Amino acid sequence: MYCTKCGANIQDDSVFCPQCGNKVATNAVNSVSSQTTVNASYVNPAIKSRPDLITLAGMIDIVVGILSILLGVLVRFYFYPGTYFDFGSHMMGGVMTFYMNFMMQYGFLLLLLAGIPMIVAGAGLLSLQNWGRILHVIAWIPLVLMFPMGTLFGLLVIWMVYTSESNEYFETRLYSSHV
Repeated sequence: MYCTKCGANIQDDSVFCPQCGNKVATNAVNSVSSQTTVNASYVNPAIKSRPDLITLAGMIDIVVGILSILLGVLVRFYFYPGTYFDFGSHMMGGVMTFYMNFMMQYGFLLLLLAGIPMIVAGAGLLSLQNWGRILHVIAWIPLVLMFPMGTLFGLLVIWMVYTSESNEYFETRLYSSHV
């Protein structure tokens, strides 16, 4: 049977719970219904629910990663080399036109490379993996360098996974998985 206060598994003939000391009802029946009669106020620290900010950060990572990949594909197929900017047609001359063509050719690759780690980091956060937090920070560093709005938004999203609630959750999770 199970203790109605803490949920610990106890022997049928016990008078007190060995975990919390709660007096066990003598007529408790060891059945599926008695297993579910655990006090609702008890929360096992090893089984906390995922913090809302971790969920939000994971979803933001996945959405931004998908948008980055879609933008990269759009840039690749819309601005393919030599069609959008013609040498000599830019007011700055051929050097600037060459630079713009180069940026359009390889800009898509940068967007793809930025989107993939974002999606992986989001999946890691949603599956509550500690490596997801590390990859999350690494994936958001380029945005933090885009002053001022990118810096504000990037730091906010990075902060979301390092709040005190998130740190406590991951520390509890790491400790309970090694015990």
